[in-house]
Amino acid sequence: MIRIISVRLWGFRLAGFFCILSSVYCFMGVLQAASLFTGERALFNGNLWASLSLLFGVCAIHLFSAARPSTCRGSQRVTKFLALFWAAISLAAAWQVVAHLLAVDRCLDQGASFDYVRGECDLANPHNVISLGKTHGFLLVAALLAAVHSALAFWKSNEVSLSSNNAL
Repeated sequence: MIRIISVRLWGFRLAGFFCILSSVYCFMGVLQAASLFTGERALFNGNLWASLSLLFGVCAIHLFSAARPSTCRGSQRVTKFLALFWAAISLAAAWQVVAHLLAVDRCLDQGASFDYVRGECDLANPHNVISLGKTHGFLLVAALLAAVHSALAFWKSNEVSLSSNNAL
């Protein structure tokens, strides 16, 4: 039994190391997008590679935390703090996307064209519409990841409080 657990923990560690390497590789894609491309292509590549880097980084954290032998559980206060922390990050990222959409709406209401690459209203030149996923894909992924982490932390804090109430 102990040997199976040890193999499992090393498997988590190996997968976590692979995720760290993948995250670094994806971050190099962000640097490449910033240095080689311009315009819509730079936006799309930067958001894509940054989102992948974030996803692999979060996976690595989860795999390393699963590989760590846990002797004690976190307190209910810490878990609730983490839930609020992730909720705040999710709301901040979502607000950036909403602020962008409101800026585009105000610009179009003025009869102007929105320059999605520079993120500003242009009264003189027409610009192509660029999808929200290409302009704010990273923020959308970050908001979704943080919202999921927040929901899981709230669920875990309620689970901890229910188990402590049942122990009484």
